[in-house]
Amino acid sequence: MKKGIVYLRISNDKQSNHSIDGQQMMIQSWCERNNVEIADTFIDEGFSARNFDRPDFKRLNNFIEKHHRTVDHLVVFAFDRFSRDAGEAIVAIKKLQRQYAIKVVSVSEGVTFDADDPGSFFYAGLMLLKGEDEIIRNKVRMNMGIYTAKKRNGRFLGKAPYGYKNAPDQSRKPILVVDNEETNIVRVIYKPFLGDTPISAIDGEAKKLGFRLKGNGAIQRILKNPGYCGLILVRAYREHPEELVKGIHTPIIDETTWYRVQDRFRPQRQNVQITDSLPLRGALKCHCGEFLTGAASRGAGGSYYFYYKCKKSGHNNISADKAHQQFKSIMQQLSIPVKIMQKVKKASLQMFDAKVKDQKQICIQQKLELAEVDKRLRSLEEKWINNQIEFETYSHWQKSLTSQRRALKAQLDVFGSKSDEISELFKDQLSKLSELKTIYLQATTIQKHQLIKLLFDNRLHYKDGTYRTPFLINLLVDNNLNISSLSGIILEKKGENNDVFSLRAPNEIRTHIVGTGNRNSIH
Repeated sequence: MKKGIVYLRISNDKQSNHSIDGQQMMIQSWCERNNVEIADTFIDEGFSARNFDRPDFKRLNNFIEKHHRTVDHLVVFAFDRFSRDAGEAIVAIKKLQRQYAIKVVSVSEGVTFDADDPGSFFYAGLMLLKGEDEIIRNKVRMNMGIYTAKKRNGRFLGKAPYGYKNAPDQSRKPILVVDNEETNIVRVIYKPFLGDTPISAIDGEAKKLGFRLKGNGAIQRILKNPGYCGLILVRAYREHPEELVKGIHTPIIDETTWYRVQDRFRPQRQNVQITDSLPLRGALKCHCGEFLTGAASRGAGGSYYFYYKCKKSGHNNISADKAHQQFKSIMQQLSIPVKIMQKVKKASLQMFDAKVKDQKQICIQQKLELAEVDKRLRSLEEKWINNQIEFETYSHWQKSLTSQRRALKAQLDVFGSKSDEISELFKDQLSKLSELKTIYLQATTIQKHQLIKLLFDNRLHYKDGTYRTPFLINLLVDNNLNISSLSGIILEKKGENNDVFSLRAPNEIRTHIVGTGNRNSIH
């Protein structure tokens, strides 16, 4: 009587047509009809057949290595129960036959795999390919469904990120809904990051508020997740590239904030040593595209003079004093359009007045709280003097109440007594927003770099004693700016001849800069 070992597998409990009991019943019937005694049975429940990393399949191999001399058949319900990777399956089955003299039998398909029989080999291979084909088709359908749900419908699929909850919409389809408590923590994480607060410090503050995610990359994952600004990452699918699309869920932060955060995560160029003596180092480029370096040279009289230089021989070697004066002159000539500044001032003053009104209400409440704290302090002193409380009790409450009083008094001192002064300072600084030269001179070196990047898209370069750029932010150019009077900068448009540059502020009439040759000059 021949002996066989049985291998059963099911991916999940929904496969009722291939249930373990059903497979076992069919195999038992085949063994009885073919006079095969079952030596042992191995069962993998809840495991895919995409690979052989299955616990009972490994035990099956160990059993075969030890007892293969007494085993004639490996009996399975169908070849796809054994494996759905046709290549790996054929190799494994051929090994069982040639190394251990064990043949694999598929009872549902009525096939005994025989590597030496062309018909058997072909049919078994066809069954294995059929199983793999089904996996591929299911994967294609699943990927297409995911792509459609994200791309066309804007649905977030999968476990909700921190700050959201999974929920069904009216049509019972998945959607993200905001978790109000966690949402506030997400906003707390984003704001300080843009203010150069270290991630470790942000993590500490978030945990104080109840942030429960763990791991070194928890904060970074939140900062990099586009879902928080209402976008969904759609992976590349066939000829369609990877992209971000608008989701139908409610964003927690605005897109501008999210993109600013992503800029900070992008690989930075080689570190530039920041020094106030050379504020343009790392922001100004040579005409060859390389950022200019900067250093001091000692003159004949022993004094030091600063220069901007290109690493490439024969390129720029500029006096820092000259470059700084030229750039200040350019900034002096550029200004934010009057119409836009009027709108900004109006909106800002309205917001400030509303804030002052709110703060006055807060001050009234704080004064009441201060009066109550003073009352409790006096009562505490009386109880201590009259020996009604122990020293430890007195000391504890005296420190607590004094701390509350100090905090309330400090808040009242900051705004309550200086509201008029703060208001005048705000209005005075607001009027200087259009003066780019003033903003530039008062900025730190890092802020100067950020301003230059904003104005010229990080494409400001120097050639033949003049600043040049192919880009100037539209906001700075309106009807009130006399283009012909600008000096010290040339607006280039590379690769095109005799073109017209049009720069305009939003909703303004275009101001044309007529070019000659390969560049359009502001002259």
